[in-house]
Amino acid sequence: MLPTDPDQLSPAEREALDGLPREREPSAMLEERTVRALRNEGLFRPVRRGGINPHAPFGWLAAGIAAALVLFASGVVVGQWMGARSTVQAIVAVEEANAREVAALVQQTGSQYAAALAALTQVPSSESDSNWVAQGREVALTALYTVADQMVQVAPDDPLVARILQVMEGEQRPPGEGSGTAVRQVVWF
Repeated sequence: MLPTDPDQLSPAEREALDGLPREREPSAMLEERTVRALRNEGLFRPVRRGGINPHAPFGWLAAGIAAALVLFASGVVVGQWMGARSTVQAIVAVEEANAREVAALVQQTGSQYAAALAALTQVPSSESDSNWVAQGREVALTALYTVADQMVQVAPDDPLVARILQVMEGEQRPPGEGSGTAVRQVVWF
């Protein structure tokens, strides 16, 4: 009869018990038989020797590739949009700066033109200066005509500009050419 309490073993029994192996290694055949039985029951899927599982869910792979492509494409689109937006803002800023500079230049030039005409009227009329005054008047009228012509391009529907051109063209006609009737002149570009 075996004692129920392991502490009641004799020293020889204790030594024999301690000499026994604690684990028993299963044979390689046991593992093979177990795996084969599980495959026959359908619990293990067969694996090809190439390392690729023919029953792997390719849907997940396709969805992953599609998600990566969508993410990449959206990044490209957002990058293009941001780049275009900043480019448009830069162009608008440059055009606004150019418009301000041109407007300031027109104002400055107009002020200088008006000051030069005022100085021309202050010149005392003497016979030696009359040729220079006449030349200054001719240059001033030519500049005024050129400016009025340019104003037609800037504001083609402005009636004041059209009237200034009509008056100036009447001034440049030789005497006796006018018929006395007002003829509306339209400048086409």
